[in-house]
Amino acid sequence: MDSNFHNLAPEKRHESDPRPESVIIHDNVFIGNDVTILKGVCLEENVVVAARSVVTKSFPKNSVIGGCPAVIIGKV
Repeated sequence: MDSNFHNLAPEKRHESDPRPESVIIHDNVFIGNDVTILKGVCLEENVVVAARSVVTKSFPKNSVIGGCPAVIIGKV
């Protein structure tokens, strides 16, 4: 399911403005257990994503990332 938001106001819950965006995962990317990747993210070649991370933005080649939100914590 892809949605930008769900309005909390009961009268506006059916007024959504979904804008689907792709998630791009390049070659040789390792994604750990229970990772959440948000839409619009691009993970370049050789990226390693630590378990339970929340990936909210794109990352360059050969990065080791982790956290909530994910940040670069090393290089491959």
